[in-house]
Amino acid sequence: VVWKPREGPEQGMVEQWLETIQHRAGAGARVHVVATHGGPPSRASALDETRLRERFGSMIAGFHNVDSKDPDTLVGLTAAIADTAAAVPHCRRWYPNSWITAREKLADIGQQSLSYQDYMAHSGLSESAARSLAINSHALGHWIHYADEPALAEVVILKPDWLSVAIAAVLDDQEADKSDGLVPHRLFGRIWSAPTRPYTHLQQQLFLRVMERYELTYRVPELDAGEPVSLVGQLVPAARPDLHTVWDGFRADGPEAVEICQIVEKATDRSASPPGLIYRLIVRLHRQALDRAEAPDGAHWRGGLVVHSRYGARALITLTSDGVRVHVRGPDPCTYLHQLADEVRDCVDGFWTGLTTRAMIPCQGLCGPDNQRRGLFDRDKLINARDRGVDVAQCPVSGCEQWPSIDGLLGAPSRPAPTTKDIAARLDRLETRLLTRIDTLDDDQKALLHRVDAGLTRIMRTLADEAADCPRLFTLVPLDRSMLHPGWTTTRMRLTLYCEHSRVPVHVLDPDRPNAGIYTVEVPRDWWIKAVPLLKLTAALVKLILGVGLATAELDLSTEQWDTIHERLTVSKEALADAAEFVASEARGVSLDDLNHPDAVDRIVRAEGGMLRTLRAMLDKQDRTFADLRRVTDHRGGYLWVHPLFVHIYQPPLPEIPR
Repeated sequence: VVWKPREGPEQGMVEQWLETIQHRAGAGARVHVVATHGGPPSRASALDETRLRERFGSMIAGFHNVDSKDPDTLVGLTAAIADTAAAVPHCRRWYPNSWITAREKLADIGQQSLSYQDYMAHSGLSESAARSLAINSHALGHWIHYADEPALAEVVILKPDWLSVAIAAVLDDQEADKSDGLVPHRLFGRIWSAPTRPYTHLQQQLFLRVMERYELTYRVPELDAGEPVSLVGQLVPAARPDLHTVWDGFRADGPEAVEICQIVEKATDRSASPPGLIYRLIVRLHRQALDRAEAPDGAHWRGGLVVHSRYGARALITLTSDGVRVHVRGPDPCTYLHQLADEVRDCVDGFWTGLTTRAMIPCQGLCGPDNQRRGLFDRDKLINARDRGVDVAQCPVSGCEQWPSIDGLLGAPSRPAPTTKDIAARLDRLETRLLTRIDTLDDDQKALLHRVDAGLTRIMRTLADEAADCPRLFTLVPLDRSMLHPGWTTTRMRLTLYCEHSRVPVHVLDPDRPNAGIYTVEVPRDWWIKAVPLLKLTAALVKLILGVGLATAELDLSTEQWDTIHERLTVSKEALADAAEFVASEARGVSLDDLNHPDAVDRIVRAEGGMLRTLRAMLDKQDRTFADLRRVTDHRGGYLWVHPLFVHIYQPPLPEIPR
């Protein structure tokens, strides 16, 4: 961090830069603070080094005064930086000589980027070594290379700052700044075709796709502007739009829930407000954004946004002095609330290494001096207390007499009827159950389906570490139940794989492959005993949600293909009913009512241990392609195994930019 003593530390923003580094890189970063241009600082402009060390601790490696008229000061600074770097573990890494030679060759070329083929040719490495070097250099920040996305994997960016300059040019452009965030792709082309920035057409497409990867932009499909348009999060309007129709009047008298995500520094527990958080949330949650027909002026601004779930709930997310406030209305508001709050927490934890979050639930009474819900309960602590058998919690505000139930604060259903079983039976009786449009269901049905969807999502995320090598969503049923006699050691079962995006069996989505993703496997008894609770829960959840929403999926299929899907869904539903019934007889104490306690789902999943490793061993003998399921990365960086029909959602083609 470099500052000029003549201008003073305030104008040099010394503390602000230290804070930014701490938030983005964490307390493990090491920083030298350097006063330059004019020799030692005067007394009036001197830094309060003691206070800065108290706040930032060991992150500050040293304070220095340098002057080009005194070369010794520069030599001392260079030595100090070298010593600090040598003490940081990741700054020393053993590379093969061939890798070092390859990097030197590529640096000598002087190009900002190369096609992957040119990179391979210039590196002189084998195919596997070149791939390993590119992935390693990306992880360390030397280069940019997205090996997991085919469109971007064709390029290696050797100078990342070149990419930063291109992105900054968009944010600094006057015409783009006046667009309220909706930037036509022709404008990107004009900005990146200026004489000072003569980027090729392919490079321009790559820039825009990388901006999408960094959660800076997203493509806006619903605009009928006659040309492609992207929304740039950092350019949205500053003023809050009129939300009377989309929020103020939306289910104002219905059930609602509120949670506040407090953001604090890990090292000091000081409250923090990371710049750009709302911009990132606007882009991250864009698939849940209201369409322009409902919100012509948009439903986002620099201080917040309105989003909605496919199950009828709607949320207002705003940045307040307390943190990020998430306010949800609609069927089963707590399920959507927890999903959105977890997205906020993941966004902060994943991008600002030095920050963390606390999910706080307001008191159910009016306990503040101005009759507002000022008492806040830590959601994680409430869950721990409930696990210890505690039923109620006292409001932390002095003088408040509220002792709300922990289950109520965490969003468990407050009314006893209808039961989960009753709603499931009603769903089963729907004539169009297999290809049901969600907007035709009532609130109770939507609420159940939302919890079912959230339960499946939690199962897959809890198994995230093992998903790198194998799909997570499958069902098992024995081919002959009589074979499960006392003392059996292995038995043959039918295993069915599912697309983790649509939650539909692979063979249903493949009209030309009636047996895709269906296998006969030998199941060991010891594995089966551990896996039964999870298998029961998975089968029950998939059975309830099978086909719901698929009718509105944007699939380019013929009438004949849809008829085939409907026919196979019917068969799959019957098979799922059989699987759910059988596994239920084996797994006592596991119920759909566990959906009312999401942490219970986590415990069920974690208890099985190593399920996917055994599953992969079963499938490797028959089909190492997993029925052509494709592994993609979601916005959290986790893996999903999806049918080829849905790959474009996670790996879109390069954006169109008019030449």
